[in-house]
Amino acid sequence: MKLGQCLILCTPGVPSELTHMLKDEIIPQLQQLFPPVARTNTHRLYTFGLGESTLQALLNDTLPNWPNEIAIGFRAAMPLLEIKLVTHCSKGEKSLAQWQEHLTHLLGDHIISIGKSDKLTLADYLVPLLIKEKQTITVAESCTGGLIASQITAISGASAVFEAGFVTYSNTMKSKMLNVPSATLSRYGAVSEETVLAMATGALEKSNADYVIAVSGIAGPDGGTKDKPVGSVWIAWGNKHSLQAKYYCIPVARQHFQQIVAARGLDLIRRMVLSSEECPNYNKVN
Repeated sequence: MKLGQCLILCTPGVPSELTHMLKDEIIPQLQQLFPPVARTNTHRLYTFGLGESTLQALLNDTLPNWPNEIAIGFRAAMPLLEIKLVTHCSKGEKSLAQWQEHLTHLLGDHIISIGKSDKLTLADYLVPLLIKEKQTITVAESCTGGLIASQITAISGASAVFEAGFVTYSNTMKSKMLNVPSATLSRYGAVSEETVLAMATGALEKSNADYVIAVSGIAGPDGGTKDKPVGSVWIAWGNKHSLQAKYYCIPVARQHFQQIVAARGLDLIRRMVLSSEECPNYNKVN
């Protein structure tokens, strides 16, 4: 319908129905009403570990002369952030490659991929990388309840890199399945550097995998203390020769907490497999 000089188009939310309406009705009408004055090009980059505000501030500080002919936009989709570079004129098209190179150099290994992507998790990028390197991975999960293993095994070909994972929610199972010493749990607690490193070591020994991710935390909404508030988590990652662990506090809703913890664990291993020496942004602010 038309309301004054405004054209209002109402559509259903069902994707299959909307797709046909867009293709057969809406887009032709819009093209007739608003004929394109120049060709539009869109280039996409997918990143992890940088929020929109952080990225915008980084661009403002580092690339203050960003050209007006190249529009830049962000679209957050857990866990990745999509960056869109859009040009509408020949001047923008000619300089696009140069400015995209500046951007990729600035963001480094925060960039997961360049171009169109229908991938949803960090496992989509890690599994092919492990297959290429002929390496295997195991997981020892507590607060994520098997989410990391689930994301890995959702990828076609995961059987080549993943044989077993461990979900040890209770202290008893951490000791029984992963050989975490009872004394370690008693002295430091389940959510501690000592425990998560012991979980990682036990998982490597049990599975004989090349890499490991281990997590133990407080997903909430209950269970936090003054010293270990809700959102606390220890993530351990590495291999038999080098294990690291880091504490994070991620005070968000339970489901988002688990998704973020899983994504960070997968990203830390991705960086290790790539031999990246860059410090991810989420390690700088925690």
